[in-house]
Amino acid sequence: MPTAPQLTTRRFTDDQHTYVNHGPQVLAVSWGLTALATGFILLRLYCKLLVSFRRLWWDDWLMIAAWLLVIATDIQSTVLVTDYGFGKHNGDMKLATPEDVAGFYLIYGARATTIMTSQVWAKTSFAVTLLRLTTDRIRQFVWAIIISINLAGIISATTPWVECTPLQKSWNRALPGKCWTDEAGQTLWVVTSTYLAAIDFILALIPWKFLWGLTLKKKEKWGILIAMSMGVVAGTVALIKVTKLAALSSASDPFDAMELLNWDVIEATVTIMASCIPALRVFLRDIKSSSEENGPFDNSISLRTYQARGLGYVRTNNS
Repeated sequence: MPTAPQLTTRRFTDDQHTYVNHGPQVLAVSWGLTALATGFILLRLYCKLLVSFRRLWWDDWLMIAAWLLVIATDIQSTVLVTDYGFGKHNGDMKLATPEDVAGFYLIYGARATTIMTSQVWAKTSFAVTLLRLTTDRIRQFVWAIIISINLAGIISATTPWVECTPLQKSWNRALPGKCWTDEAGQTLWVVTSTYLAAIDFILALIPWKFLWGLTLKKKEKWGILIAMSMGVVAGTVALIKVTKLAALSSASDPFDAMELLNWDVIEATVTIMASCIPALRVFLRDIKSSSEENGPFDNSISLRTYQARGLGYVRTNNS
């Protein structure tokens, strides 16, 4: 999300003006994608806790936290649309008093913080998964990615609260003081979002480095590689969001920024779903194996290192 738009109090009453309102459509997309991501999260937990009988690890908890932040983001979006009329043109929103404007900015800033944190934690979750599968230099590289994306996320997530002097002016624009220009805030978000998109592609390529040389059946190897590389989809979504953000010429009318609310949630939820796919593939493989062998699931599977069984892992004390 770019720097918060410049708002004015309401100009019209309902019987004087016909409103264009994109708020309901944005909420429908956001909540629909969140419901879909919820299904992936539940299947991931089912596979790990009830199929493989393994404890949740840091990657799981980070993914759950990212999912909860998406829900928090949807709730904030709902409040912005229903209580403040977000989705209408500037001047048509439900902003009768300066206090209403301050309330809008407060929730708008909180939403920007939660959705950015969700995106970063979802990507971090997959990177943490890779930590358990890599060694030496690749692991160090993954650690560098984790640190860098979280630093970038912290900078962008705190921007809504530090863009003005005094800080209170960030949400109460009636106070005297100075704020960043729209261009400065937008540039920061474009740079951060572009970097996070690049990280999606990099994380999707890392599994090819250590999986390609494994002695596996061709079908099995390609299945694993594709499952571990679904972050490409998240990266593509992130790039689309960047183009939308870069094309936003002004933050003066919040109506123009409505589409970005959808792309924020799309990026977070697609990242969550893409990161869950490898775990679901283990589940499907074990179902097939169990059916063919007419025996129980192999509960020794864990997330540690790839062996001859493809996405099978050797249980360790950490799992």
